[in-house]
Amino acid sequence: MVYTMKRHSMKTILVALFAAILTSCGGTGSQVTALEAYVISQQLIEPQLPHPEKSEFKTGNYVSEEVGENEWIIKSEVTTPNADGVMMNVDWQTLVQYNGGDWKDKSNWTLKKFSW
Repeated sequence: MVYTMKRHSMKTILVALFAAILTSCGGTGSQVTALEAYVISQQLIEPQLPHPEKSEFKTGNYVSEEVGENEWIIKSEVTTPNADGVMMNVDWQTLVQYNGGDWKDKSNWTLKKFSW
């Protein structure tokens, strides 16, 4: 009888552990990472830059905050020419939402807010 109770307890522990692993790997958590949101944010705002062909995003230099399920605030900077053609660093911020599908496809994202 003791053997059966121990075996039953071990089975319960394993089931609970398996459920915890599944919950932490998906479920209600984010399906995309901050880095993926940062990469897409650059792609979404690039067409709005005055001279996108001359602009350069700072690689890996960003701050992110997940503010909802699959919603991210991304803050970073871009070096872009001003009206006189002088290159300058400009801070930018986006609020993006991932809508599902391939994260690399920017049509699967919504640019909710963008500011300089």
